[in-house]
Amino acid sequence: MKRARILITGKPNVGKSSLFNRLIGRKRALVHNLPGVTRDSLTEQAKWFWKTDEIELDLVDTGGIGGETFNEEISQQVQYAVEHSEILVTVIDCRSGIGPLDKEVINQLRKWRRKDQPWLTVFNKVDTPQTEVDEGEASRLGLNEFYFVSAEHGLGIEDLRQGILQHLADMKLLSVIPEGTPEKRNGITSLAIVGRPNVGKSTLFNALLGRERSIVSPIAGTTTDQVDEVIHIQDQPYCLIDTAGVRKKSKTEQGVEVLSVLQTKKALEKADVALLVIDAEVGPTDQDEKIAGMIESARCSVILLVNKWDTQKGQVPEKEAAKWIRGKLGFLGYAPLLFISAKKKAGLDQLGDLLAEVLRQRYARIPTKDLTDWIKVEMGKYNPKRAKVYTTYFIPASEKSGSAPKLVFQVNDPRRFHYSVERHLINGVRDSWGFMGTPIRVTVRKSGRLKAFARSVTK
Repeated sequence: MKRARILITGKPNVGKSSLFNRLIGRKRALVHNLPGVTRDSLTEQAKWFWKTDEIELDLVDTGGIGGETFNEEISQQVQYAVEHSEILVTVIDCRSGIGPLDKEVINQLRKWRRKDQPWLTVFNKVDTPQTEVDEGEASRLGLNEFYFVSAEHGLGIEDLRQGILQHLADMKLLSVIPEGTPEKRNGITSLAIVGRPNVGKSTLFNALLGRERSIVSPIAGTTTDQVDEVIHIQDQPYCLIDTAGVRKKSKTEQGVEVLSVLQTKKALEKADVALLVIDAEVGPTDQDEKIAGMIESARCSVILLVNKWDTQKGQVPEKEAAKWIRGKLGFLGYAPLLFISAKKKAGLDQLGDLLAEVLRQRYARIPTKDLTDWIKVEMGKYNPKRAKVYTTYFIPASEKSGSAPKLVFQVNDPRRFHYSVERHLINGVRDSWGFMGTPIRVTVRKSGRLKAFARSVTK
């Protein structure tokens, strides 16, 4: 059964994201005392208990309606979400009561809402039993199902959960998880779109999704939360993640932007493939190199996407531009490169085949005997410090844990196994077995049961 969608709405800064995090059981949405932090709507799966059954459903957090920035774009997203949700939850700050903007929001939601769509009103920030709440004004506005919670402290949350589940039970929309269903790491391949601010990440996200899902603006830093959606490319499902732009550290403000960067790092740790977007009008910068370093540290595969190429086409040959970009991002020499225009959807038709090939090579295996024979030949070609390799084995990438492929060398003395030998062998492995777009980890260990001197690098 399709999971029911529960939509959380309201004006800015009433605690919608805090309630969203509390209901899904983890800190997913950015929470800050500044209004307007949430802009793009976020959807996350939650698992709750109804009587003896475990139920799965989707919670949707939305930007505040009536804010000073991106109000039109946020309103369009909320309207779409209302039309595609089963239950509507409107949050009101009990401390300030129902003000003119709350009334505007309620009247607008009434226009978008279906007549049979359950509508719950949550008075948030009821931090103590003595907190006074004026329900009369809400009743006069036609609202009649009230819940009193403190999202920050967790008070009243279980009553709200049970109220939502009762509505789903009445509508016969409870999605029960069968007993014995195993936990999945992700279920489908995750793609994280990363890059500097204003390089076209959200435009690319919308182009791949086929609709205006992320807010697009020439203002750098428009995206704050990471946004996830399931898409299909050539009939293959992917979880697509739009992330906040990563600025230079000196330009990163305290608070929201710092949290955004942390979320981008977490997105890379969960991703199977990173799509690093580079602005063709500017070219690769020092900040692009730092983001590339973040990708390598996360050990996910990577594809370089040179966006806005339509503005440069005819001015610089692709081969010359590719050579220049690879020169700037030399340590990502294994990454494939595509020239695209997300705005015009040009070049995106090649992405499906490229993704499939990168993933195929990421999870490839090298037979131990083939690798051992190959190492003997290669060490005879280049071995300046005459290291002796006794054992070599290959650990393939794991779809379950998301780890990158790994080469392990057991040698007589790791200090003799020079870094240039590592690079020589990594390049040779790529020439012989591929692994396009994927970092390969290397671990060097002292052979035998003596105390090991080891070092690990990613190449």
